[in-house]
Amino acid sequence: MTLPRRVAIDTNVLIVANGESSQASDECEISAIEFLEFAEAGCLILIDDGYEIFEEYKRYCSFSGQPGVGDHFFMYLHRSQAVSGRVHKVRITPDENGSYAEVPDALAKFDPSDKKFIATVLADNQGAPIVNCVDSDWNESSGPLNACGVHIHELCPASLKVTKQKV
Repeated sequence: MTLPRRVAIDTNVLIVANGESSQASDECEISAIEFLEFAEAGCLILIDDGYEIFEEYKRYCSFSGQPGVGDHFFMYLHRSQAVSGRVHKVRITPDENGSYAEVPDALAKFDPSDKKFIATVLADNQGAPIVNCVDSDWNESSGPLNACGVHIHELCPASLKVTKQKV
């Protein structure tokens, strides 16, 4: 499998890499760790210019960079924003409905907490995928997401928990 070089990373990837997801298998945790190490070494990481993605990461990760790989990646991301050229801040436009101007109407019912990732990759307009480990909403809504130009890179398809919510 070819790994993407320009990505937005769902927060659950950092959580899984920290060993904090009961739903993730050991193999999934290894995949998350390996992906974050790969991303740190050679990916352009997309975040929004309003730091909503970064603020969500901050709720689950430590600025000390320890004890997990997700924490380490978070610290790397924090330190790299101004200097590395590996973090790209994308302008997204919050709207009055708690969503973003960049999110198409076809995705209006998608999980509101994940819309910042959708808005970021669409505003970036370079075809970057959103990387996911255990959030089943991405997989369950792959048809509408793909139709809107949003692609998901699943690291752990076997660890996805099936839900009834679909876009």
